[in-house]
Amino acid sequence: MSHAVDSILAAFVALLANVPGLEDHIVTDEEKIASPGELPWCWIQLGDEDVVSQTLAKKKTRSVFVFVDVITSDRFAAMQAANTIAALIEDRTDGDPTLGGLVGNITLQSTTRTRGEDSPIARLRMTYLATYWTRAGATATPV
Repeated sequence: MSHAVDSILAAFVALLANVPGLEDHIVTDEEKIASPGELPWCWIQLGDEDVVSQTLAKKKTRSVFVFVDVITSDRFAAMQAANTIAALIEDRTDGDPTLGGLVGNITLQSTTRTRGEDSPIARLRMTYLATYWTRAGATATPV
């Protein structure tokens, strides 16, 4: 049995699957990122999850961080390329803030930009917070 967060991760991958420039370059495991010559890549991963139990309702309110890293390479415009892809990702998540009804809401919390000092690689991390609910004893399915 998988946990509900696995469904949230899969929904993010599906939502971003046809973002221009990322077609076959979305991964959930950084080790699957190939050589820098095959950039850009989008690495989606889950962060910490907070859980609040509601005893009377027999529900748990959950929130999990979802990190979306856009990794680009261009000798002159790596960060510009990352910003362009990030804007497309943000438009896509704004257009489906419940991941098709899977979660109560996803909200963009922050964006962090870094650039390699000795390389033309730029990394832009978008941090989302997904809020959802599960029933007590049934963590596999969001309600």
